[in-house]
Amino acid sequence: MLGVGRIDSSDVMCTYLATTLPTTADATRIRSLAESHGLGWTAFSNRHLISQVGPGSTWYLTSRKHCDCGTALGSAGEHRSRGQDPSSHVPALKKSGWSDAKVARWLAEKSAAAARRQQEQSRGAGHTPEVDSWIGFLSSALASKATGQVGVLIHEYSGSVQGERIRIKRREPVRVADVTPERLWTMEMDVLYEFTS
Repeated sequence: MLGVGRIDSSDVMCTYLATTLPTTADATRIRSLAESHGLGWTAFSNRHLISQVGPGSTWYLTSRKHCDCGTALGSAGEHRSRGQDPSSHVPALKKSGWSDAKVARWLAEKSAAAARRQQEQSRGAGHTPEVDSWIGFLSSALASKATGQVGVLIHEYSGSVQGERIRIKRREPVRVADVTPERLWTMEMDVLYEFTS
């Protein structure tokens, strides 16, 4: 079902931002708004998430790349494996069948993500293009009345996005009027943030 974001080695960790909508949402309109704000919009299904949120939810990955490693969302927290050298995962990737070209792309993405994170941290918790895109998307999605709620979950996956056993720590309601760059920078891993108007 989903080729993007498939990780086949349990030794490799990649961060993804998963977004959920109620099934009553106008998914086509929301997809258009996400794309207009520079976000990807790929549907996926994970029974562990659905069992916790309910069958009335649909799930999407918002990455336009292989993964969301280095995302500004939640970057103020200590949940990232920042000190880990990505090249230490190369033997496991090759063992799982990754080609040299795919490994090189993955390493380049990890390096670029680390550089972005370093640059954003040196600026301090302020506006960045990614944070501005998310604030714009959340505001426009909820103002459009195409949905009454947008959920966002940050998780560091060690397997496929469909099969990963994810335990949501808690659900946290957030009014979109209260969303600031600092609020997005301090999001926690495995907390479902439920944005409403």
